[in-house]
Order: sequence, then C-alpha cells, then structure tokens
Amino acid sequence: MSNDKSNKALSESDELGLVVHSYNNHLAAMMGYIELLLMQQENGSSKEYLNHALDSGNESVHFGKTILASISRLQVSMEDHSFIKLIQPFIQNDCLNISLIDLDDKLQIKTNSEWFNECLNDLIEFILILDINQKALLKISMDDNEKKLRMVIETLSPIKKEIAQESLFMPFYSSRCLLGTKDIGLAKAKGFFKQMDSNLSWINNQGFCLEIPISN
Repeated sequence: MSNDKSNKALSESDELGLVVHSYNNHLAAMMGYIELLLMQQENGSSKEYLNHALDSGNESVHFGKTILASISRLQVSMEDHSFIKLIQPFIQNDCLNISLIDLDDKLQIKTNSEWFNECLNDLIEFILILDINQKALLKISMDDNEKKLRMVIETLSPIKKEIAQESLFMPFYSSRCLLGTKDIGLAKAKGFFKQMDSNLSWINNQGFCLEIPISN
C-alpha cells in the first residue's frame, strides 16, 4: 500500500481553502491589469471607474480571506505582540466600560495584529448593536494557573433578540439572520481565534468569553 500523502482525501475545509486561494489568485491577476491601466490613464471618468473596480477587487479579496479565517486557514504571520498595545484602541472607545484585572504591562500574545483587531472589533460591534443603550462591558483578567487571558465582552442591558447559540458562529447566521448584513458574520472571529489556539464562546445569552494563551 502506498504511503503517498497525495492520495489522502482532502477534508471539506482543505477543499474550501484551495477554492478560495484559487479565487484570490484570479482576482489578483485581474487587479494587476487594472493597476497597469490606471498608470496609463489621465484624470477622468475612465480612471474613476477603474479605481472603483480596484476597490471592488480589494473588497472581494478581503471577503475571500474572511472565508479562510472562518475555517482557520488564513495565511498570515503570527508574532508576539504586547497585549496592552493591541487593546489600546479599544480602551479609548467611549462605548465600552473597561475592567482590567491584574494585567502585566509586559504580557504578550502570539497573533496577527491586523486580524486580531478586526475580529475583536466584530465581537464588540455585535454586542453594541444588541445592547439597548449601545454600551458594553469589556472585562479582561489573567488566569495564572492556565496561563491564559480571559476577555469577557457583554451587554449592560438584557438582550431581547432571541439567539440560537448553536448557530451563532455558523457562517452568515449572525450577519444575515441577526443583523441584516451581508458579511460572513462571527464565523470569521471564531475561526481566526481558533487558529490562535484560543477559544471563543457565547455565555449567558449576554456576551462572549474569549480565552487566549499567553506567550510569556
């Protein structure tokens, strides 16, 4: 019997990852030609249309990456980052009540800063939309025994919208069914944080709990 790994059946996630990577490669080629055309254009309506086409292409590439994130196949570098610096923009958010419990300023986590901020922002925005007063609590503490950070993001008022917990992190459920938007929803954050070896869960029908391993 051959031990050739190429004969091993691909998982559904592997197949989807290959499809999305191919899709993004085709888009990249198209966008490259648009950029070449832009270099040859003077100011005018043609250049404006080409810029719109390029913007649409960039949005499409990002959407493909959100699909990869949802299945934990996003191809980005993961590096050690200061946790305090990562969350600084969120601490300055007037809509958040912040509680930082016994956090070391030197604390680091291994992540991609751009996608960490985007996915954390998705969680916060989801909670703010569900809260009657558009306010939320962000509580961050350290679990020394398990060497993990625990982030709790929850509403300050009871959520009146019925949420199917078993479906919350499925693609498009949170976006189309709960918020009426067209993006992939909380599946992106769930998959990306899983790629970080972190765990994201929905607690007490009031918010999220995110557990993140620390690097030091």
